Amino acid sequence: MMAKYSINAGKYRYKLDIMEQSGGLDTNGYPIPDGWQSVGLIYAQKLGLRGQEYFAAMAVQSEETVKFKTRFTNKITNANRLKLQVGASDYITYEIESVFDEYGQKKELTIYAKVIQDG
Repeated sequence: MMAKYSINAGKYRYKLDIMEQSGGLDTNGYPIPDGWQSVGLIYAQKLGLRGQEYFAAMAVQSEETVKFKTRFTNKITNANRLKLQVGASDYITYEIESVFDEYGQKKELTIYAKVIQDG
């Protein structure tokens, strides 16, 4: 029997833009970096790293790494970025390091991302 896993929708209080690199392909098939465009919105829970996660992240880099949890979707990959609005016109942009279904039930995604742009 599978354990019951419920989601509290009220914990997803951060609205994030899913960003995808825009532009075409060059003659070799590589993407031309024209910028990033919004391809969708998700609501997520933003969590700080704790214990072993924190020390593992610090060993690799000195940037701020955060963990987001959101409802399951197939729209998000490591090729995307996330943009969080923190003020009237201020944003924090995150580069996704990993996306995975932590419990394997296709109910919730865990996303590890690092800050690449503040302001």
